[in-house]
Amino acid sequence: MRAPALVDSVTHRHDAHELTWLAAGELQVDIGGRAWKVDAARALWIPAGVAHTVRPGRDALALPLFFPADRWTSPHDAPRTIRRSAHLDALARTLAQPGLATPSALAVCRARMLDLVAEGDEQLPMPLDPRAREIADALVADPSRPETLEEWGRVAHVSAKTLQRSFACETGLRFPEWRTLLRLQTARRLLDSDETVAEVAAHVGYASCTAFIDAFRRAYGTTPARLRRSERARGPRS
Repeated sequence: MRAPALVDSVTHRHDAHELTWLAAGELQVDIGGRAWKVDAARALWIPAGVAHTVRPGRDALALPLFFPADRWTSPHDAPRTIRRSAHLDALARTLAQPGLATPSALAVCRARMLDLVAEGDEQLPMPLDPRAREIADALVADPSRPETLEEWGRVAHVSAKTLQRSFACETGLRFPEWRTLLRLQTARRLLDSDETVAEVAAHVGYASCTAFIDAFRRAYGTTPARLRRSERARGPRS
């Protein structure tokens, strides 16, 4: 006899902040007209009070982790993808089993988890293969470089297919996704400078400022100009 299936979708709004973390499978979370993917490579931070619709995959095993808003301040004002790491996953496994941990251990885990959430997608995963790593290092030094993976392959004397496999298996991202993440992370840091948004866009390799703003909004849920104003109003971190 087959087990009952998961629902197709369910909509929530919580009084607590949530980190949607999966032990297995994948799911989609719809928030404000945008679809967020949650899987083995990424979790999703959802601030308290944000309505969201969860669409689980057939094999999804979702373990939402909650942070009461009256005790914990959200590090972000909007939903944000959080790149998973071994350390984040270790904390998540403890928080997902509160009956097997002491209250003090849970409090420490939540505090450390929030530190990782604050860093979030600023943790750029790097490939391990030396040939792919050489390309990644070159792009970190200059994110505006326009070479395709095929062109990089000719430089590194390796096939584009092998490089694509290295990026996908070792970073959890295909090469175009990895390069976009690098460019947007670099752009976020450059927003602290006096460069205009158009100058930041060109600095990280976008020929069109509009394309840069669209990519930035998809990744961070806001525009570069709004994020700059928000972070400057907040002041430097202590």
